[in-house]
Amino acid sequence: MVSPIVGEAFGQERVMRDSARLLEADGHQVFFLGERALGSPPPKTLLVNGLSTLNRFTPPAKVRQIENDVLDFAAATQPDVVHFMEQLDPRILNAVSNRYPAVLTAHTVAPTCPASGRVTATGACQAKSGWSCLVGHKSQACLSHFKNDFYRAHAIYEYQRKRLATKRLNFVLANSRYTEQLLRHDGWAASRVRFVPNPVFVPREMRRERSQHPLLVTTSRLHPLKGIGTLLDALAELKDQRWQLWICGDGPERKRLEEKSAAYALNDRVRFLGQVAYDKAGEIVAKATVLLQPNVGPETFGLSVAEASSRGIPVLTSNVPALNEIIVDGVNGFLCPPGDRSMLRERLLRVLQTPGLQRLFAENGPRLMRERFSPAAHLEATLSVYRQCTDVLADAA
Repeated sequence: MVSPIVGEAFGQERVMRDSARLLEADGHQVFFLGERALGSPPPKTLLVNGLSTLNRFTPPAKVRQIENDVLDFAAATQPDVVHFMEQLDPRILNAVSNRYPAVLTAHTVAPTCPASGRVTATGACQAKSGWSCLVGHKSQACLSHFKNDFYRAHAIYEYQRKRLATKRLNFVLANSRYTEQLLRHDGWAASRVRFVPNPVFVPREMRRERSQHPLLVTTSRLHPLKGIGTLLDALAELKDQRWQLWICGDGPERKRLEEKSAAYALNDRVRFLGQVAYDKAGEIVAKATVLLQPNVGPETFGLSVAEASSRGIPVLTSNVPALNEIIVDGVNGFLCPPGDRSMLRERLLRVLQTPGLQRLFAENGPRLMRERFSPAAHLEATLSVYRQCTDVLADAA
């Protein structure tokens, strides 16, 4: 398995870790290739300097060194399948796919969007990606984080290079129906796209350490698409309720959100905890009365939402892909229109004031997660893709 980061990090790395553990428990060997390790890297890991930062300006000698390190590791381990967790430089993708069956899991929308966002000024982007994105940007400002048109054109050029290399892989795995639909809509052949949802583990015992007063928790990167500003707007109108908000995560929006919290005089009730280790975040979520993820843009999955629901935590989130594949409105949480602070406030107040509703969501969450994101189903779907890869190899031989 290949990922820029290995070890305990973010959602993508946790899914890779969990998938690897399932494969190993089923008797398969798994090796890891990355550039950086956070926490304790798994055994059988090789770290290659420059693996994920390789680009067109990397000196040729360095490129050859990285390619040789990757291929030497592959030759030593003799993989049946190489599983990429992220699109790397096309030269690495090509070097591997020329010699071994290879697949990519689309953990983000990067395979279908030069900006890796799929969000425009008017909502989720429905256009096909490519050079036409330069035209779309004029009306939708979807590439505004690039400095100018030169940088935008360069980003699209690099995106196209990766896209061509990725299309040489055997399969692309979609972790949600939304991701699957995006890939197909964007021109990926249906025969090369496979739906393999992330595994969600439901704890055998639900241990809840409830806080004295309602504890609201959000765990996400502090980015405009996450809608934390809308959440603060809603909470500013609920000052008469007893609650605390803990925000786990960091990002470019932090300063603005801290200023907004201060402007609303919420500093004694809102805690910005910064980046929190996975285990610690799990302990915090276990204490939550409600988990909130008020996105204004789509997610390719929503692991923190699924994990909270698996623990019996009521969830309030937005009715956007693929969060609406995890939360069923009125069953294990509530779905609110994105950016609608009035509905968010109303639904949150309803949950806080209705213990029976909290119990209903807590009971339904683990059941739904077992039904929709079973680790056993993830393992079987993954192995099915791997078998198809090796069958193609056998036919070619």
